[in-house]
Amino acid sequence: TSVDVAEGGEVAITITDQNGDSVTATASVDADGSYSVTDIDVSTLTDGPLTIEAVATDNNGNELTASTSVELDLTAPDAPTAAFNDAGDAVSGEAEPGSTVIVRDDEGNELGRTTADEDGSYTVTLDEPLTNGEEVEVTATDAAGNESDPTTATAPDTTAPDAPTAAFNDAGDAVSGEAEPGSTVIVRDDEGNELGRTTADEDGSYTVTLDEPLTNGEEVEVTATDAAGNESDPTTATAPDTTAPDAPIITGAVDDVEPAGDLADGDVTNDSTPTLEGTAEADSTVTVFQDGTQIGTTTADADGHWSFEVPALADDTVTFTATATDAAGNVSADSTGFTLTIDTVAPDAPTLALANDTGDVDGVTSDGTVNVGGLEENATWEYSTDGGASWTEGTGDSFELPEGDYADGEVLARQTDEAGNTSDNGELGAVSVDTTAPDAPTAAFNDAGDAVSGEAEPGSTVIVRDDDGNELGRTTADEDGSYTIELDEPLTDGEEVTVTATDEAGNESAPTEATAPQAPPVLSLALANDTGIDGDGITSDGTVEVGGLIA
Repeated sequence: TSVDVAEGGEVAITITDQNGDSVTATASVDADGSYSVTDIDVSTLTDGPLTIEAVATDNNGNELTASTSVELDLTAPDAPTAAFNDAGDAVSGEAEPGSTVIVRDDEGNELGRTTADEDGSYTVTLDEPLTNGEEVEVTATDAAGNESDPTTATAPDTTAPDAPTAAFNDAGDAVSGEAEPGSTVIVRDDEGNELGRTTADEDGSYTVTLDEPLTNGEEVEVTATDAAGNESDPTTATAPDTTAPDAPIITGAVDDVEPAGDLADGDVTNDSTPTLEGTAEADSTVTVFQDGTQIGTTTADADGHWSFEVPALADDTVTFTATATDAAGNVSADSTGFTLTIDTVAPDAPTLALANDTGDVDGVTSDGTVNVGGLEENATWEYSTDGGASWTEGTGDSFELPEGDYADGEVLARQTDEAGNTSDNGELGAVSVDTTAPDAPTAAFNDAGDAVSGEAEPGSTVIVRDDDGNELGRTTADEDGSYTIELDEPLTDGEEVTVTATDEAGNESAPTEATAPQAPPVLSLALANDTGIDGDGITSDGTVEVGGLIA
């Protein structure tokens, strides 16, 4: 600055390096006496000390001189070294000691700066970590303002790519979409098995071709993995569904009318609205048919189980089938038929009759066998001996009554047909079962041998038989047990007879033996030896033989 030089006056400036090389320039003085030169090219001079001399003429014509010394530094620092830490929030390295180290993003925005220490080490801490493989440029600028060439540092990549988009083609043999450019796109099935892979192009587009088409609505997972190995979240893609479900299965039916229970194919039931049960593709719509006519629909649950209550049916034999329709509208083949016979009519009451009414009085017997008639084929039956308070399962077509007296309405039977319909009760009526034989009677002949008398069970039938079993007579013991049987022909020669008592149920006692009286002997006399003329009673031998003697 010079206040002694007129405005517009020239100042000659000479800059000389240590080798004596110099450059010159001129400047004009401003109104306030100042001047400046900004376009001097000192690139031909050598770095080091410079002498700057300014010469001007003042208003009085005197030459004015001023000089100063400065350091010339036109050499940029070497490019620094630079590397990110694992967290991506700091860049460290080596640079010219004292230089200003600056980190910039790929758009030139400054992310941070620091000064290299006396050893040249530096660390620039970033406000926001970079963790997706971003590139930054790092430069070092010395005190003279010379900036080094940039060094590129790549941030760690710990950020997974965005989940790709993914969709099947109509044929189900390829999955396409968009992913991080250069990432590896992998398609896996629901068990994690790899079905195919490819690399997304520079625009991020990809297509993975599958070896085997998927055409049954299968779900796959698609991921993108970047060069650092970071894998994206999976994207689910659903294959087209052009495959019909397997035919459903009618596994059985449920009868909820007593006697309730499970029904198998071919069974008979008294439930006119049985509930069909079965399996089909999970979540499919099951359509049920009766003899080929649709009667309704239901939905299989997530496990593939379904049930359907059939609308009321008339008594008949019917066959049910079913189809399954998936969400894509594919319809299965018909199921195997499931046949039921509906029978809601109870059978007739069975008939009851004594197998052998052994006594003389109806309903009194020694044989407790009761025949059961009128049983339907395949029906079960049961009987009661206490008027229906308790029941016993019957077998065959008869049952045995224990000994005892049974009033009218106590002995019953009923049958249940194959469908479970139970008949009214069949009744036997009053009956007495007596299986105990009377005691053996007492028995004795009268002296004439024409009657046998004694004591027997009151009311029993007393029968006399000869030793060949021929009946000689019978009677009924009176209320005191006394009896007398008169014989048509007397027995007077000590014959033995058997006497039995038979009660009204037909039980016969053990036999009692009775012996007929013995008549007095008739004696006869005869000559032992009639020595004279036969028959003339003259003999020389007086021996007389006596006949008819009892030994």
